[in-house]
Amino acid sequence: MPRFQRNRASITALALTATALLPGCASTTPSETGDSVSGPVLVAESPDRQWTGVAWIGSSGEVIVNYPRWTEEYTNAVERVRIGPDGAVTRVPWPNQTMNTVPDPESLSPSERRDVLVAVQAVHTDRKGRIWILDTGNPGFAGVLEGGAKLIMVNPSTGRVERTYAFDSTIARPDSYLNDVRIDIRYERAYITDSGIGGLVVVDLDTAEARRVLDGHPSTLAEPDFTPVIGGRAFVDPQTGQPPQIHADGIALSPDGRHLYWQALTAKTLYRVPTRALADFTVENDALIAEIENMGRTVVTDGMAFDGRGNLYFSALENDAVMYRTPTGAIRTLWSSPKLAWPDTFSYDAVRDVLYVTTAQIHRMPGRAGPGMPWPPAEPFRIFRFDLSGAN
Repeated sequence: MPRFQRNRASITALALTATALLPGCASTTPSETGDSVSGPVLVAESPDRQWTGVAWIGSSGEVIVNYPRWTEEYTNAVERVRIGPDGAVTRVPWPNQTMNTVPDPESLSPSERRDVLVAVQAVHTDRKGRIWILDTGNPGFAGVLEGGAKLIMVNPSTGRVERTYAFDSTIARPDSYLNDVRIDIRYERAYITDSGIGGLVVVDLDTAEARRVLDGHPSTLAEPDFTPVIGGRAFVDPQTGQPPQIHADGIALSPDGRHLYWQALTAKTLYRVPTRALADFTVENDALIAEIENMGRTVVTDGMAFDGRGNLYFSALENDAVMYRTPTGAIRTLWSSPKLAWPDTFSYDAVRDVLYVTTAQIHRMPGRAGPGMPWPPAEPFRIFRFDLSGAN
C-alpha cells in the first residue's frame, strides 16, 4: 500500500447495499469488457468506508472485510458482512467488539496492543477454511508500534481467536508494512509480504518461529524510475513528483502449493520460489535467492490469487480491471470496468469456484487525487464476486 500522511476524512456510518446483479454489469458495454461477459455480482457497497481486504467465510456467502487505519476518524478494523434473505445487509464487528474498540493504539502498552486490532491490512481464508487477520501494527504509516504487528488465526464457526503470532522488531521493523498473507497447509507456514521495506516473512505456525528472507532483493523491491498511471493520472507523491516505492505486495500460493508468487506494487515483474525451500528454515538466504524464478512481465497489481485451474488473477490498477495469467503465461482480462477503481484484494473460494475482490480507490485519497476531488469519493467502495466456473 502507498505511504500516506495521516489525514482527516469524513468517515460516517457504513451504508451497505446488496443486489443480485449490478444493473450496469448485466451485459458487456464498450467500457465493461472481458471474458466474464455478464459481469460480476455486486456483493456490497459503502459510500464512505474504505475496505482493502476480503475473505470468504463458510458456505453462507457472507464475507469478512477489513478497513485500514489510514485516517484520524476510524471505527472498526474488521467486520462480518451479513446479507439477509430480503437482501438487507448488516455489519458486525469481528471477531468481537472488544478487539475492534481501539480509539488510540499509541496509548496502549505493547502487551495490550497484542490483544486488539491496531491497523489491519488484510484478511485471508486458507484452504482449511480458517480465517487469518494480518495486523501491520503501523497506523497511518507512522511506524510500527511495539506489540502491534501480528498474525491472528480465527475459528470461522465460533469467531474465537485460536492463536496469535506476535512479531518483534526483528520481523516487523519500524518501517515495515506487512501487507498480505498466504497460508501453506502442506508445511503449516504463513508467507507475508512487506511492502514497506521489501522482503518476505515466513512463520512456522506450529512453533511460532518467524524469519525474514529476501530483504532488499530486487524481486521484493519496487522497480526504479517506474511510474504507474492509475485513473488516468501518474501515481506520484505530490510533494516530490516521484512515484511511491511500494515493495513486495501481492502474494499467491499455487494450487498445488509448490510455489509462492509475489510482485511489488510499483513494478510489473512477477517472481516465484519453491515452497519446499521457503518453508525450510535451514535454507540460507543466498540459497533461497538461487531458487527464485523471474516469471516475466505482467501488470501493475495490488492483490493476487490463484483459482483451482492455475490461473493467476491480478488486480490490474492501470486497467480498472481484473486480469489473469493462464498456466501458459498468456495475460487476459476477466472484466474491465470503471467500477473497478483500484481493485485491491482477492479471496478465492475453491468450494464454489468464485472470486471476491474489493475496490479501495486509493488513488483518489487526499494527497493523491487531483485538486478539488472529494473524499470520500463520489463512487462507492464495492465488493464484487465473480463466478469462475464458466469464465475460462
